[in-house]
Amino acid sequence: MGQPLAVLGRCLGNHHLKLRADMPAPTFELVTRGAAPTQYAQESDFEGAVNAALAALWNGVTAGAGKQFANRAQAVAAGQADLLAGLGMIVTMESGVLTYRLSHLDADDPLFPDAAPYWGVVRRVDTMTLARDAGLMSLANVGGTADALTAELPSAAKRNGVAAISGTSTVLIYVAGTNTVEPSLSIDGGTAMVIKSEAGAAFAAGQFGGGRYYQLTRHGSGWRVMAGSVGIADLANAVAAEASARALALAGTNAMVTGVSAELSAPMEVAERDSVHWVGRDRDGNGLFGWSDTGMRVILDDATLANAGPRLLSDPGLDVALNTVEALDARVLERDAAGNALVLWREDGFDAHMSQDFWDRGRGKLQIEGGLLSTTAVQLCGVNGQSLTVGGAFTAILTRAMLEALGGDHCLQLAGMQFSDAVPITDTLGPRSKGYNLTKAATGFERAQTGSGASGMAFPAFALLNAHRRDLGLAQVPVVTSCHGIPGIAIEDMDADPATGSGTATVWSSFSYWNAQAKAVAEAAGKAILPGWHLWDHGTSAKASPRGDYLEKWWKLQAGSLAYWRGQGLPAPRYILTQPGGDADTTNDGATGWAVCDDILDLVEQGGAILGTCQHWYEIADNNVHPDAEATALASETCAWAMAEVEAGHRWSILRPHLLLHEGGVLVLQFASLREDEALALEDAAKYGGQAIDAFAGFELVGGAITALTLRGNTARITYTGAPTALRYAMQIQNVTGIAGNRYTAHRGLLRTTLQKPSKILPARKLQRAIPSFTLNLGA
Repeated sequence: MGQPLAVLGRCLGNHHLKLRADMPAPTFELVTRGAAPTQYAQESDFEGAVNAALAALWNGVTAGAGKQFANRAQAVAAGQADLLAGLGMIVTMESGVLTYRLSHLDADDPLFPDAAPYWGVVRRVDTMTLARDAGLMSLANVGGTADALTAELPSAAKRNGVAAISGTSTVLIYVAGTNTVEPSLSIDGGTAMVIKSEAGAAFAAGQFGGGRYYQLTRHGSGWRVMAGSVGIADLANAVAAEASARALALAGTNAMVTGVSAELSAPMEVAERDSVHWVGRDRDGNGLFGWSDTGMRVILDDATLANAGPRLLSDPGLDVALNTVEALDARVLERDAAGNALVLWREDGFDAHMSQDFWDRGRGKLQIEGGLLSTTAVQLCGVNGQSLTVGGAFTAILTRAMLEALGGDHCLQLAGMQFSDAVPITDTLGPRSKGYNLTKAATGFERAQTGSGASGMAFPAFALLNAHRRDLGLAQVPVVTSCHGIPGIAIEDMDADPATGSGTATVWSSFSYWNAQAKAVAEAAGKAILPGWHLWDHGTSAKASPRGDYLEKWWKLQAGSLAYWRGQGLPAPRYILTQPGGDADTTNDGATGWAVCDDILDLVEQGGAILGTCQHWYEIADNNVHPDAEATALASETCAWAMAEVEAGHRWSILRPHLLLHEGGVLVLQFASLREDEALALEDAAKYGGQAIDAFAGFELVGGAITALTLRGNTARITYTGAPTALRYAMQIQNVTGIAGNRYTAHRGLLRTTLQKPSKILPARKLQRAIPSFTLNLGA
């Protein structure tokens, strides 16, 4: 027995196995031959019994056991033969992420994809991201001054792999001193980022610090204070200051009363007559002012009455004598310098000629520019596209309540609509991938709503359309809207024919059913349907399509849509679209990557649609392509501004520039599509923090190098070296995902026009006309 036990010991030792307490003890029975007393055993029988016991022990050891590896490569190197299916769960550390794997899973990154056991991923635990983005990091070794703070990430975060903050990090910092200029913070020797108030305002001297803890959250290219600005001491000081001001005011009043009393001969006599206690009298002893049970009684002189008479006459219950001039059908109370009547009293009431200042102040509130909101007509304005049309998560700067406060009877949605699973649809995000319940008819119109967690594009675009119409003196018509896009949907899957794409027609079904239901509700309510708008935000799914491919498919889809509207007896809407802005990594999109941006410009130049705005101009929130509610609102409201301007007869779409000159190392581009009331301008270079864009505002030459850029009116003058064959603007091929706190896509440009307008959704921000991305061939 000694030799088999030694073998068993070596077997266990070589495999570094530990026995579990609940594992059954292996047993074996020696096989004997013959009958007592001459029984005997053969060597082969003994070896077979021992081997069976060893097998039972091995199977018990491996069942439920596990292994750990420092990385994925070590697990693969261990070999499929040694990673037996009987093992329980194995753990690998992959790029700082704890990765748990099971032998029977093959869906997620299996170590051995060709045959079982596969060892695919069941769960990942990213301790670094949890520490960096999901919690509050208390900064260590705070130094510098309150003007230029320095600090280090906490050791606990570093131990979990956090090497730098992200665009969503939140930190806690103690500030001992008090600022004298706008404060900033540098972490671990990184770029100093400005610190602003929770509303984005700059801190003046003395407003920041002073021995307080601040909770800071990354926002854009800096920090926002989310807690710590106002403490208990501040509130107490404010209350004390208010009390002091009230005390001073009261003391002043008492002093005035005392001073007046000193001027009067004392004692003051009060005489009651006709239920009035008279205090002041004239020289003849007649009462001038006093108090009754209902208030103060004052006797006014003739001059005072003459001045107050025209105002008092607005109350016919007062009997006041006043000298007036009789006109044809009224009495004139006031005239201007030319003798024209300004204020009149007619038999049925007061009349006046209002000043220009009055109309200027009241125009917006009275909705005079385009008349009142129509009660006899509506417009049907749908939205179609990908995830940007149904996304845009709300933020502290733009909440759902803030956005919905801009709604009203001017922006409507269909009531009573349902998803295909009979769940009610209560917002303008539409049915998305579920589609509508085609057996449930709409029950009427109701005020439009945003999504509960995201704004979408339909609400901010069409809730603001009538406001921008009002600015231009246009007629105002209620808009009925909803989105019918699906995240990631390809243009081939947006028509009526499932065979043209992946086999789905959900987008077309939703689009057509919504239009038919809106038409039925409008007709039942006796409303005329006026030509509206169709907002299109799409193209990211076609980022690898060759030049011209998307353009051809878009024209076919538009033709089908126009035919549908005609068949329904609906007026065809005008199309307005946005240009895709690339994503944060454009390096892996093929030789024709993002040719869809030029295709979009082609269809605008060919008269297919109005170019509302360009998505590369707006911030993203996920270091990929998706914006938050603030950026979604700005892009959508810019489209609303564009629609109103076009309705007013103004040019809007910005097209490719014309090449005026190309010789001697000089290019002169003319942006002839700009309006007469605007010129080219450069946005502040701080927009991108100087990252992933050079000094030439987003222009690039293929086969050449730019040496200078000058803007003059609607022209751009570029000097260069080399023999360029093409000029690109905001079409960079680069990966910007590694930029700390990145808030923009790889397509970057600073060119806009001088025409700007304050946003009605975010008054601190401006709506701007950005120059779109484009490619311009220059020839050999």
